[in-house]
Amino acid sequence: MTDPRTRPIDDAARVLLRLSRLLLAAGAGSCHVQDRMGSLAATWGMSATLFVSAERLLLMLDDGGRYRTRIGHHIGDLGMDADRLFALDALCREVETRHHGPDDVAAAMDAIELRKRRYSTIWVTLCVGITAAALARLFGAEWCVTAATLAASLLNRMVLHRLLSARFAPVLATGAAASVSSLFAVLLLHGTDADPALALVAMGMVLVPGVALLNGFRDLVQGAAAFAIARLASAATVVVGIAAGLAIAGSLAGITLGPYAPPAHLPLAEDIALSAAAALGFAALFNAPLRAVAPIVLCGALAHGLRSMLMDTGLYLGMSTFIAALVAAQVAIWIARRMHAPWIAFAFPAVVALVPGSYAFRGLIGSLAIMNSGGHTPADQLGATLADLLTFMLLTCAIGIALLVAASWCRRVSPRPWR
Repeated sequence: MTDPRTRPIDDAARVLLRLSRLLLAAGAGSCHVQDRMGSLAATWGMSATLFVSAERLLLMLDDGGRYRTRIGHHIGDLGMDADRLFALDALCREVETRHHGPDDVAAAMDAIELRKRRYSTIWVTLCVGITAAALARLFGAEWCVTAATLAASLLNRMVLHRLLSARFAPVLATGAAASVSSLFAVLLLHGTDADPALALVAMGMVLVPGVALLNGFRDLVQGAAAFAIARLASAATVVVGIAAGLAIAGSLAGITLGPYAPPAHLPLAEDIALSAAAALGFAALFNAPLRAVAPIVLCGALAHGLRSMLMDTGLYLGMSTFIAALVAAQVAIWIARRMHAPWIAFAFPAVVALVPGSYAFRGLIGSLAIMNSGGHTPADQLGATLADLLTFMLLTCAIGIALLVAASWCRRVSPRPWR
């Protein structure tokens, strides 16, 4: 194999930009990607500085005598693909240990990009349906509402997949999917005494871009403000679209999503089982490798089950969420070290069920009601709406801070927190 130090600097720049884009699109944080590109460039005898903007990447390379500045392609959709993240992480480690050159890395990236998703659309749809039903039950829904949520969420996923395939904007696709599936849930529960409001909330929860929210918060705290704002703005737009879809469905069905009330206490065994089922759906949605599914389910059950236990002792919701996310992230790090994989691929699917999307929906829908009422809005409605919005922001920050604390601990133990 040709010594990689003799490869042209232009080839290295092209490969590093492409690898950065793939890592970001797969769910990696921008600071981790910047560190990784600097390490790979050093392997090739160069120094690299990567700038992550809202839409494109800018890379500056120096091989000791020549300089190159290159702008990458559009970053594209930012979600999470755990299978691709695993493969890209393994590729980076292999480059550092075996000193592969840019051409070898480019060929490996071609193979990774051509790899099909691990799970079929039907299987993902079924798993997401189970997740929505589990969330509805965790919110305190009756079993008939839980069953209706399962059926409606299958329609939710099919509508979303069809609209995204037709290149609808994500905010329109998610809003339409939330509205159509919510109306279907109401239709299924017609003639019963059950309240379908929790079915609507669960329907929106499986559409919330939790990974973008958490990654955006992490990037913001770590200093990558431009990219963080782009991520947070994109996620917030989708959340507004979901809330609008739920508001339309509620208006047509005569249902009001009032202020959030804590659900009735569930037995701990049932809480853990439902949390595990929810994590299973997110593992499929995020295309987790088969060997990572069991650890993700374990971390998900631990996160939600621990939060429920802490809240039962009287601990405040925000602190309970922080502790649960921190413990789940530490377990994810421990597992990732033994599997030689990126820990965030275990942590995100496990804690995303803790993201308080229900508060955001109720707060946004309450804001619409306040807009319609104007100066005649009752004081209790104003207070409840503000409380829901503040709780959403507080809990999202609590989860993000917990992940940052876990990453800091990982960095202190090992100089390469990515692993």
